[in-house]
Amino acid sequence: MKLSAIGAALLVIAALPAASKGASQAPESGVPKQLNVLLHGLFAIVISDDGAEILMPQVDDHVYKAGTWGKEMRLKEGAVYDLTGVTGTNAPALDKSHLMLLQGYRTIHRDPSKLFATIRVPLPSEIHPLRLVTPAAANPLLGGTSASQIRASQFPLVIAFVYRNPAFGQLALGTHPWKPEISGDVVNLHVWAEPDAPLEQNMAHSTEAFQHLVQLFGGLQLYINATNNDTVPLDRNTHITGVQPWEETAMVERNLLLYPRPSPTRGAHLTNCVGLVVNNSSQ
Repeated sequence: MKLSAIGAALLVIAALPAASKGASQAPESGVPKQLNVLLHGLFAIVISDDGAEILMPQVDDHVYKAGTWGKEMRLKEGAVYDLTGVTGTNAPALDKSHLMLLQGYRTIHRDPSKLFATIRVPLPSEIHPLRLVTPAAANPLLGGTSASQIRASQFPLVIAFVYRNPAFGQLALGTHPWKPEISGDVVNLHVWAEPDAPLEQNMAHSTEAFQHLVQLFGGLQLYINATNNDTVPLDRNTHITGVQPWEETAMVERNLLLYPRPSPTRGAHLTNCVGLVVNNSSQ
């Protein structure tokens, strides 16, 4: 999909009523029915019996932000943020066909030279992989001795956490200045750890960045092969209440729409950073 196609989708957004775009609005019940946390880019999600950690590795070309769509503000290097206002559940179902799922890697290297920031969250009701990358059959995406654990045939560019019946007045992301905005009894929080500009000079970015993710875990031997970084189409339907397909857009795609380069052939060249899930729970 070229940038112009995604651009057309985002032009439609501009014509939507403010509430449809996530403008602040009080729900009839006074409490939103759902919080969706959308993770864009390179993350390690570590699941335990007590909750989950969202780890962001240090990558020079990445931008780290969180917030309401279009109003995201930067995350601070070395910070640990706690999501409050939601109640955790038992371990959610994990889609082994569409998540890079590993188990048993409990040693985490938290040195600031390796780990940019951490978000701690209660276990969500659901975890959804979105905007899936399909590796070429002739070129297996994964290698390394740890790759045998992974059963997925596709990998998400966006991972969504769904929380039921959050307490709107208590929703917060630690010291981060995010101000939740509600639309249709739903609040969406976007978190970014990916480039915000095209990287034509570094076509190997996705493979190099992934190694920074792997290095967070003691004993993990995993790498991704060079893949083509063509733009992956947005999903026609996210199947998540309150999440529109355009909310899967990468930061570089969105920025190129706002600040287009003077070229008649410009397009969004994605780096296709994909994250992984480490299940260290007893489930």
